[in-house]
Amino acid sequence: MATMADLRRLMFPKEEARRDQGCCPFCDKPVDPKALRDDLSRKEFGISGLCQECRDEMFGGPSPPDWEVQA
Repeated sequence: MATMADLRRLMFPKEEARRDQGCCPFCDKPVDPKALRDDLSRKEFGISGLCQECRDEMFGGPSPPDWEVQA
């Protein structure tokens, strides 16, 4: 039975090769998981391998603290 990783390799071989080399599959820049902003970013990195910048572009940047939110 094929795993998710197997399916990703079949569907996105270039992106998975970048990820295998420790690079973001979108922008091809090296990714240091320790430099990711928060737990959610680290969780997404485990799923997709996205760097912080590409993750923010894909899903939106960080939420402002409650005191900055305007009603």
